[in-house]
Amino acid sequence: MTVIRNSKTAVVIGLICLAVLVVSIWLIVSVSGDPGVNIRLELMKGAISLLSALIITAGVASLLALRTRRHAEGVDRLNALVLLRQELKGAYEQMAVCRTRLRASLSARTFEAQFPEILGSRARLQRMERDEILNEAELSDVKKSVEGMVEFTRGATKFYTANYAGLVKGSLMEEFERDRIRREGDVLPLNLPVLKLDELEEAEFLRVLTSERCIWRTSAFYLGYDGAKKGVEREIKKMRDQIG
Repeated sequence: MTVIRNSKTAVVIGLICLAVLVVSIWLIVSVSGDPGVNIRLELMKGAISLLSALIITAGVASLLALRTRRHAEGVDRLNALVLLRQELKGAYEQMAVCRTRLRASLSARTFEAQFPEILGSRARLQRMERDEILNEAELSDVKKSVEGMVEFTRGATKFYTANYAGLVKGSLMEEFERDRIRREGDVLPLNLPVLKLDELEEAEFLRVLTSERCIWRTSAFYLGYDGAKKGVEREIKKMRDQIG
């Protein structure tokens, strides 16, 4: 705000000086034919020189203020982009941890434990969706990619809702089995119930999340992350080049 106010002040001063300069020139022209007004003529010439210097100074100050304002805006946008990249990476890594744990133990208990983390990842992405910076035309591809990631995570809610009763039952069975192992000793085989995705409803989300790496990399979540990351890094590089 200070930079903008200084810029406006410089412009106003410049306009006032220009107006006084025009009036002075007009007075000089009007009295230049009278030999008795040489002193006043010289004073007016001096005033014109002073006013010219003021106009130049005001113009330079205005340009500097404009450059400072644009630099400050550029720094603010760069900081917003860096924060956006951090949130994007955080949301992806949060989902990646869930993927690792579910691939290691695809059970109802593990899914229930990771479900809040999946929702946390989606919440981060939804905050990014609402960020004003994603309304910029230059980041339209990033916004579309983030929307694709959010849509993918909705599959977790559909799966949890459709299979809630079975998940609770499976989680209790696993807890019972773990208690048995603790009571009877760890030499007994661990017989934990595994989720059978072919027998569950709305299981596509979990099937993709726990798939092999080559399949996971074709998912909407991974492709969305890759596209959004590239778009944000492109704009960060552009802003750094502009700021210098």
